[in-house]
Amino acid sequence: AFSGGRLAPVVSPDPAHGMPLRSARERMPSPEASVSLRLITGGTGQSNGVQHLLSPAAMAIAASAPILGGRGSFGKPSGAPSTPVPLSTGIVQGMPLSARASTFSSPNADAAAAHRSSLLNGSSLNQLIARVQGTAQEREQELRRHLAEQKEMDELLVRSREELQQLVHVFSELRELHQSASDLPMGQNLGPERPRIQPKPPFSWQPSQEYDKEFEVSGECGEVVTKLGDFEDQGWVIPVGGSWRLMRGGIYRWTIRIERKCQNRPQLQLGIHGANHSQPWRLVTTSRCSWSRDDEAWQDRPGGDRLIEEGSYVHVEVDMRGANSKCGTFAMAINDGPFEQFFDDIPLGQPYHLIPVVSMGGSQSRVRLCPNY
Repeated sequence: AFSGGRLAPVVSPDPAHGMPLRSARERMPSPEASVSLRLITGGTGQSNGVQHLLSPAAMAIAASAPILGGRGSFGKPSGAPSTPVPLSTGIVQGMPLSARASTFSSPNADAAAAHRSSLLNGSSLNQLIARVQGTAQEREQELRRHLAEQKEMDELLVRSREELQQLVHVFSELRELHQSASDLPMGQNLGPERPRIQPKPPFSWQPSQEYDKEFEVSGECGEVVTKLGDFEDQGWVIPVGGSWRLMRGGIYRWTIRIERKCQNRPQLQLGIHGANHSQPWRLVTTSRCSWSRDDEAWQDRPGGDRLIEEGSYVHVEVDMRGANSKCGTFAMAINDGPFEQFFDDIPLGQPYHLIPVVSMGGSQSRVRLCPNY
């Protein structure tokens, strides 16, 4: 039976004597007990006298009691000193392992174990474990980020390949179209020509009835005018007007190219007239850039004489807005030069409009009205 942490012998009652039955160990003496009896009897092995002195109960106790000092205590040489063993030690050695553990367990041992556990919790080992775990987490995050970047790069590479294939396909189609166009005969159009915006001149030349036979108007838009023969009066020029109507409140610009001058009578006059070539007149000559208004004498150019040669472009600007004064202005520029103002007294209160004019007297003199861009 198990009692108090140790294995106890099972005791059964003896019905013959009225006493409890002994266990096998109590009924049979142990070898150590036999040795003890021999020592008591003098080592002869005869225990008749002793057995009469000891009762059966004493023999049973001697047989069941552990030997203090172990089995080897009686086997030592006679000359060897014997070491006494405390009784508690002998008792503990005879106890089971569970009883020994309970015997040495004490509050001091529990406190020492708790202290060692607290030291382990606060030691550098826990710090090392925490650092390793943090490093592992950082590496895991970095690996995830790297995988995400790699995935994005793969997607970009796939899209780039698709776009490259599309470009190669388009290039192949264009090359085939170019080759097929080169195989066509010259002058054959692939399709209807797209309409293009063709700049046109702002007006056309319209000679008066009086001088209709003196001029020839040509060009798709009537932009070219040519003097036919010399005018009968030497030193005189006759005007040809344009279809534009210069009204108050507007600003008008046009460009004339002097394509040809007569060698004998090279003088031309550029400017504006009233309706039906009535006054006011504002004119500038091509020989010296002198100017005149109405029937007044010719005035020299403020900056000196300047010849307008054959092939030159003359830009004219007439401002009829009256923004700064009650009169209009007339300015002119040659080729890419700056504008020069020649008149600032163009009347704006006239009931009739003004027209652009060019006057010529020599044969085959020709001017062209350029389109506005």
